[in-house]
Amino acid sequence: MLFARARAVEEAGRGDEVDALYELALLLIGNQYRAPGQGRDTVGAAWAAEAARQQGKFWEFHDLLYANQGQANSGWVTQQLMMSFAQRLGLNVTEFRQSMNSGKYNSLINANFQEGQQVGVQGTPTFFVVGPTGQYITISGPQPESVFQQAVNSLGGG
Repeated sequence: MLFARARAVEEAGRGDEVDALYELALLLIGNQYRAPGQGRDTVGAAWAAEAARQQGKFWEFHDLLYANQGQANSGWVTQQLMMSFAQRLGLNVTEFRQSMNSGKYNSLINANFQEGQQVGVQGTPTFFVVGPTGQYITISGPQPESVFQQAVNSLGGG
């Protein structure tokens, strides 16, 4: 599911700096992943980001979350803050609130967590660089472009 849900076409614009250099698929996983030990802030942010995705603003919401994040498990993800982000992005806030509070993303977020564990994801961000025959390299944590270039080259690209 992680690979199938990568939304490579939908979100290719986020990776243009890297994957425009190569003829391989670089899949930036556009799923929420809750690493072990992360709690309510992570889950609340995931619900809000998925609600923003419903209105086509996942990455914009993602950027606001990361630009304004507080300490892990400190309670910084509040309904008020998430609503202010939605308003700032021009989302339909009534639809956003209903979507975020519906609980409909619980199974998706839990499934992403389980799949992440199965493929060895230890935290976020995690990237999968996929070669032309389906082999892949996992890159964990923020990395310079050179790490991605090396992965792509080792898979036969570039």
